[in-house]
Amino acid sequence: MPTPSSTPTFQHSQVPVRGSSLHVVEAGPKDGPAYLLLHGWPQSWFAWRGVMAAGAEAGARMIAVDLPGIGESTGDPTDGSKSALAAVILDLVPALGLDRPVLVGHDCGGMIAWACLQAGAVPITAGLSPADLLGTEPPADPTPAGLSPAGLLGTEPPADTPAPANTTPPEPATAEPGPFRRVVIMDTVVPGLEPWDEVVARPYVWHFAFHAIPGLPETMVAGRERPYFDYFFDVLSPDPARIPEEARAAAVAAYQRPESLAAGFSWYQKLSEDAAAATTSGQRIDTPLRYLRGGNDDGELTPYLEGFRRAGVADVQGALIPGAGHFSPEEDPAAVWAEASGE
Repeated sequence: MPTPSSTPTFQHSQVPVRGSSLHVVEAGPKDGPAYLLLHGWPQSWFAWRGVMAAGAEAGARMIAVDLPGIGESTGDPTDGSKSALAAVILDLVPALGLDRPVLVGHDCGGMIAWACLQAGAVPITAGLSPADLLGTEPPADPTPAGLSPAGLLGTEPPADTPAPANTTPPEPATAEPGPFRRVVIMDTVVPGLEPWDEVVARPYVWHFAFHAIPGLPETMVAGRERPYFDYFFDVLSPDPARIPEEARAAAVAAYQRPESLAAGFSWYQKLSEDAAAATTSGQRIDTPLRYLRGGNDDGELTPYLEGFRRAGVADVQGALIPGAGHFSPEEDPAAVWAEASGE
């Protein structure tokens, strides 16, 4: 897959949202279709630079953000729960003047994207009684208490005659357009959605448990960020050379402040709570969802797609990025852009 032919001009700004000052980086025309990009761990906005170049070259407005507490984003890092992080991103959209952008999240950013996606979910049971759901709600009785219309006419049926059932199916709740015209989730499993339990039980996902121990990962990793981060870049990419020196250095720089390192680990400390709070049924999500994985990153799509469908997503599609591992935005940014944009 060819790389973008030119390097765009990146425009940096600080945007106050809730208790954070978010570092926002943009490329491409302001009037182009907008894409909002959320990074994962242990990365920052810099992980999206190749995808941003490809999108800007195609005429899109590409926007990447350092998540709260990471890199040049300062202030309140939130408690690390995906719902709290999603609330920040949902407030960032109007702060930037965006009208239903495409939201793209990688790794932990994908978990946040899912939490944002649920903002447009419609409860299937909204406004319906249990009898409505069964199609057996009797009509309202306008007659005096204790008398049926037949009783008023002197034609009361026998007491054991069942009332006629309401066989008209209930109208589904009406969905307002969600805040995003499409959501793309990449290279992650969403807490609480299938195949969450299976994935976190795999031995090579040991770091989920380690990072969730309060205080310990900071103690062990502080001052050793480069070899620790390199381990993941090397193990999770089929060709570690595709994670270049500048990307590795940028990752260290983004987490070198103690509060940044702690903010990144807090995302893992809240995973159990995220899973317990997940809504996995009883909702309908009409915003289209595209799920992407690197072809070499445990590339079986079906369990993930089924998890999203069972959680209520009406329109979900999936694709693999051939030859890529976990860090596909770094490994093949042009292919990621092609899949994320639908081109």
